[in-house]
Amino acid sequence: MVARMLQGFVARQRLRAELSALDDRLLADIGIERGLIDGVVAGKVRRDAKTPVPAQATVVAVANENAAGNAQAA
Repeated sequence: MVARMLQGFVARQRLRAELSALDDRLLADIGIERGLIDGVVAGKVRRDAKTPVPAQATVVAVANENAAGNAQAA
């Protein structure tokens, strides 16, 4: 259980870093404002209503893919 929590934490940190590295235009393209990155990663803020997929679903999918890739590599 602790390992799973740690994997989730690492995946969220990586996602936060990846989103932070994007420029404002790319963030706008996916419906995220720079000031909302932490909330999106935490699953507390959803993407702009213009985009059909909630940010939380996207964040969870990316985090799960990253965690699965890391677990398989280990």
